[in-house]
Amino acid sequence: MAVEAQHEIFDDHGNFVARADLRVVGTPRLPEFDGAVHRDAKQHRKDLKRERRLASAGWDRRGYTSYDVLHQAVSILRDADEALGRPHDPARIRGWHAIVKKSLFSPAGQNLLRDRIRASL
Repeated sequence: MAVEAQHEIFDDHGNFVARADLRVVGTPRLPEFDGAVHRDAKQHRKDLKRERRLASAGWDRRGYTSYDVLHQAVSILRDADEALGRPHDPARIRGWHAIVKKSLFSPAGQNLLRDRIRASL
């Protein structure tokens, strides 16, 4: 699956609509990460207005939180598969899970870092 980062979107008249975190190439799907700042009242209003502009321009924005990325990544993969019209194979998420397992977002990754620090002392 090819993605394009920081994809700029323009309407039919050439007016700038938004810059998306990612675009699933060949589809109108825009997966984006929404951190906690996006639930601040002022930011939330801006985000909703942006979503309406994107929808009016024919784009399908899908927002995901850190919880989705770290604990429900298979749902993000399922959305991408749907956008591409391909069969969903949850086994493809194993590579992502391996990366997360070695990161500081998991107890195993935290233990790896502790071991490296101890070894360097």
